[in-house]
Amino acid sequence: MRFLLQIKRFAIRVIKPPFKEIGSFVYRYVFSRAVNSIFIRGIIYRQVQYSHRILRRNYRIGEKIVIVFIFQSPSFWPSWESLWSAVSNDARYEAHMLVCDDEIKEKVQFTRAREFLTEKNIPFRGVHDIHLKDLHPHIVVLHTPYDGGHRPRFLHGDVLKAAGYRTVYITYGIEISDSDKARSDHFLGKAVQTLWRGFTFSPLMISEYNSRMLTNNDAIRSLGHPKFDSFHASYPKPSLPESIASAAGDRPIILWKVHFPKRVFGKQITPEIEEYLKFIDWLKTQDNLFFVFMPHPKFFAELQQFSDVEVFKAALASCKNLVTYDGDDYRSALQNVDFIITDRSAIMIEAALTEKPILYVQNDKYKEPLTPPVQRLVDTYYSADGCADMIGHIQDVFIKNDDYKRESRLQAIAEVLVMDDTPSGRRIADHLYQAMNEEADYS
Repeated sequence: MRFLLQIKRFAIRVIKPPFKEIGSFVYRYVFSRAVNSIFIRGIIYRQVQYSHRILRRNYRIGEKIVIVFIFQSPSFWPSWESLWSAVSNDARYEAHMLVCDDEIKEKVQFTRAREFLTEKNIPFRGVHDIHLKDLHPHIVVLHTPYDGGHRPRFLHGDVLKAAGYRTVYITYGIEISDSDKARSDHFLGKAVQTLWRGFTFSPLMISEYNSRMLTNNDAIRSLGHPKFDSFHASYPKPSLPESIASAAGDRPIILWKVHFPKRVFGKQITPEIEEYLKFIDWLKTQDNLFFVFMPHPKFFAELQQFSDVEVFKAALASCKNLVTYDGDDYRSALQNVDFIITDRSAIMIEAALTEKPILYVQNDKYKEPLTPPVQRLVDTYYSADGCADMIGHIQDVFIKNDDYKRESRLQAIAEVLVMDDTPSGRRIADHLYQAMNEEADYS
């Protein structure tokens, strides 16, 4: 009897804990995730779909399509500009602009939303000034795919769909990263999963949506991208800002675009700040070159977690051949420079259309996985993982005028960034009109 009791105690003390831990692990990471992704999500999705069919505004052929844009960030405006221009000047549409500048988690990028629209002479109201149901829109266009961090609950994708609104999203950036977290952001967020239409930058990206999305991949289209329309022959090329032109004089201009410093699961995925400080020390000695430093809107706010912000700003200020450009519209600078340096930024894709040599800077300890269409382009860029490489490519490729990757880059551009005779904004407006008319037969 005592022997059996000892065995029982041994089992409780030694054997039970690891089995309990294994069971807990299986529940948390296998069963719970499976239930949430397959069972619960399926139930919620069906409920949202049912509510949407009951509450949505049916379209009657010949009536104006009421479309509402939920505006948030001036720096994301290029992803909308040509579409807004198309629908606001189209008799088939009744277009409204609503501003959402609520302080959720994200603050820095949304602070100038109202001021920006005022400067553009675009009439708007706040999302709390009028209820969506009073506008009774057929379509609601979202600015970003990040529900929780960017918008109040009543503007989340699943809520909007359940309320009967057809949501549309045009990628405000580009689907660059192919990490697990990035895949979740690109393909599995509620806003994306509940879209009526989503528009991506390349036809090659459609297969990624088809293979990565749990549901709703049939909502995704590729009709160019509005932010590329400024390169279209029908659009005038933006002029270089006078502040840059006067400071540069007749010197060649190098654009240096930086993302905000970022870690993912403890790994820094952007270049080391120390390497950038070394580069600043070098560039200030290059009197025959002029540099435009273009930081992400969140760069200095996030930099404080990695380095001394004031030291970095002082280093920039010490350069007589450099200006910092923080204007809302990056295109006027991007399209008028001679050489482009960038790290992980959506601009690195748009930059290809300038046909200028591009230097892509990475962290030497972490090579971020890229989505296949982006990787196809980046393979034709020059690559650096520190200050020495950055200097080397400027000297060998730019100063010596030896852009030996140009032809392969132009070929990649033709494959990935397919341009059409009709600007993307116009194509999307026409597509939405056609899609609404196709639905009218079933209303």
